[in-house]
Amino acid sequence: MRTKLLTISFTLILFNSIATTRTFCGASGGNWTVASNWCTGNPAVSGTLPVAGDDIIIPAGITVIANSNIGPIFRSITVNGTLNVSDNGKVETQVLYINASTGSTFSNSNNDKLKITGGVTYSGNEINTIPKGVAHGTIPPSFPVKISVFEASSYESKIKLNWKTKEETNFSGFEIHKSYDGKSFESIGFVSGTGEGNYVFSDNSPKSGNNYYRLKMIDKDGSSEFSKIISQFYQSESSDVLVYPNPIENKTFEIKTVKGYSDFQIFNLSGERINTEIQKNLDSSSIIIKDKIENQSLILKANVNGNIISQKIFVN
Repeated sequence: MRTKLLTISFTLILFNSIATTRTFCGASGGNWTVASNWCTGNPAVSGTLPVAGDDIIIPAGITVIANSNIGPIFRSITVNGTLNVSDNGKVETQVLYINASTGSTFSNSNNDKLKITGGVTYSGNEINTIPKGVAHGTIPPSFPVKISVFEASSYESKIKLNWKTKEETNFSGFEIHKSYDGKSFESIGFVSGTGEGNYVFSDNSPKSGNNYYRLKMIDKDGSSEFSKIISQFYQSESSDVLVYPNPIENKTFEIKTVKGYSDFQIFNLSGERINTEIQKNLDSSSIIIKDKIENQSLILKANVNGNIISQKIFVN
């Protein structure tokens, strides 16, 4: 079901017209893995990271830095500004297009890699010399399943997933993936394709706080694609401390305690205390991290009625 390698010159307008998945646009430059550096939707909304199968656009004048192993395979990356693959960065996409007039790529390490799926892997200084104005890679055809609705809701002690398809052709089924941080997923079940378009799955073991889900759609020829990632907040009656959201965006989050508020402190993994501002509300507390923290795990310690409770949190 996959088509031939395409390596031809064509305009940016034509290239963008082919995209059928979500399109993410670099908003303010900076590190690739910072959600606020990306915008999606119409009107544009910032604060969500691109995932596997998305189309990426880096506008002219914007530099996006990929200095880690980004992970998912993107459908396309269009570079009108600068894609900086530095400090052992690794990015993989099915199609790469660099604007001949304004686009460029940059690397500063022999371990940097920019891989075109099914084609070539550029390493080190080769990244600085990728030909411009050419589509590198394979433009994938439409996947035989299209999801129109994917949502989650809490009921009793479970989280219920509902999704609908508007097209199913020669399709095997859905593998349901779950994550507690929105990044590392594991399979928790499989639902066979019925062709009827309406599906339900229950997660019988949600954890307190945010639970993240995605669908791996598997074709009968073995190929697959991922759905968007959704999340559902779940509150267990037995939880003493609830942190929301976790991972934390913009260094601000809420804490709810079942047994009452006493004191909160946050430490890094070396045991150093993190400077915070605490705003006590009626049934929760707002915590603002004042120190410069990014992409880091921290330890929250809560004194709840004399009992010290520790919980790991992550700051995006």
